[in-house]
Amino acid sequence: MYKNMLTKWLIKNGIQNISISQFSSYHAQKFMDDLILEKKIKNITYNTKLTGYRAIFNFFVQRELIEQNPFKKINRLKVEDAKIVAFSEIEWEILYNNLPIYDPRLWIIANLIYYAALRPIEIMRLKFENIDLLRQKISSLGINSKNKKNQIIEIPDELQQLLDKTNWDYPKEYFIFSNSLKPGIKGIVPNSIHIRWKKFATKFNIKERTIYNLKHNAAGRLIDAVFNARDIQMHFRHSTLSQTAQYIEKFRSVSSERLKHNFPSFISNNIEE
Repeated sequence: MYKNMLTKWLIKNGIQNISISQFSSYHAQKFMDDLILEKKIKNITYNTKLTGYRAIFNFFVQRELIEQNPFKKINRLKVEDAKIVAFSEIEWEILYNNLPIYDPRLWIIANLIYYAALRPIEIMRLKFENIDLLRQKISSLGINSKNKKNQIIEIPDELQQLLDKTNWDYPKEYFIFSNSLKPGIKGIVPNSIHIRWKKFATKFNIKERTIYNLKHNAAGRLIDAVFNARDIQMHFRHSTLSQTAQYIEKFRSVSSERLKHNFPSFISNNIEE
């Protein structure tokens, strides 16, 4: 998909014979500009494609076929706060009952999104060395994470059980998801996840939902279970509590039953004078 789109643009502009080393930041910016002008893509789609092309050309840099990534200096476009959209109970049941059998590899990815709040680009860059099953922790590389910082992500028990059942007998430098979403030495773009998800969603008539929306369901359930806002912020790696507050606003419109029945007593004052 990415290759075909860029190839068509090169042919259209009469530079199909240009070498990789000759493809400059000027060409990259012109190509991205044309996506907006001609394809009428939205800013969020623009940013997704920019991420994909950066990943592709990073591969060429790593192989020393080019010195610099022509897409590196292109700025991402401002995107309005994404609408928080969660799966309905019916959609959730369809997903839960069918995805593990229909696409086991995509099922693992769905669990990484739900339990660990990982984005597709983070998942596609995960290597076996990034997951410590003994300590139940995932190390997220800063270059691929939301806030560009190296972080340790806790693995909830249910995700741990799934990962324990997964074949882990691969070299530590292997990507967990490579070609066909199977383990391999080659890193691939996150669009592979979206393609596989679209096939599943189309077959089972799940409309206007992406696999990343599972993160919203996770946030809603944590809030409904009255988890501490700070814990939720840290788990989802929100840079500020205001980001977490958007989920609270979405999923919690009234105070909880726990507050109603377990409010600290007025007469039980344990604060030292």
